[in-house]
Amino acid sequence: MRILVLFLVVTLLDAAAGWSSGKDDAAREVLDRYLGSARESRGIDGEARQFVIDASLPRMHKQGGVRGLKLISGAGRVVFTELHFVGDDVIKRAVLARFLSAEANADPAGEDLGVTRRNYRFHYKGNADYNGRTAFVFRTVPTRRLAGLFRGELWLDAETARPLREWGQFVKSPSVFLSDIYFVRDYVPDGPESSPRRTILKLRVAFAGPVELTMWLDEPPAAF
Repeated sequence: MRILVLFLVVTLLDAAAGWSSGKDDAAREVLDRYLGSARESRGIDGEARQFVIDASLPRMHKQGGVRGLKLISGAGRVVFTELHFVGDDVIKRAVLARFLSAEANADPAGEDLGVTRRNYRFHYKGNADYNGRTAFVFRTVPTRRLAGLFRGELWLDAETARPLREWGQFVKSPSVFLSDIYFVRDYVPDGPESSPRRTILKLRVAFAGPVELTMWLDEPPAAF
């Protein structure tokens, strides 16, 4: 009996090891496809997208928002136009205007902060469900301490190798006035690729406390 039990245990362990190895191989193949396609898709033609941003300063009980059009040139330059602000003026000046200015003034030819093997080490964690899709989940460990790189997770579609979600905490702040920068970015299919649909940003600002900001592209909430 003991020999039979031992045989069954060994058989199950071998099967589990084989299943795990197969999943690991599939995950690595999907990651390779994603990294290759991300590299090839850089420098695509420009686009114009509607956007809505909701922002709040919880400690100050201030809320506000802005909607408009985000223009992205083929060279990666960003211009915000047709802006319509609502809510508290403090949010407009101290949060929304500065956020839009920072993104518009970013140098597209500057430091490469993309999700690449140069910037990250990837560790496969397992599978997760994402809106009915199977996602391979990878832990991201930055290889350099640069503002814009994050320690968190990358979720890739197990079939298409497209990104579904990124989330994590920046390993370095771009300013001494900002700290504890945390984000979640969700993607949706966009032709042969995927594009960001919602970005949630939480951080702490000196003298103002926590800031919460949510940006929607193309499908803003109807409540705005």
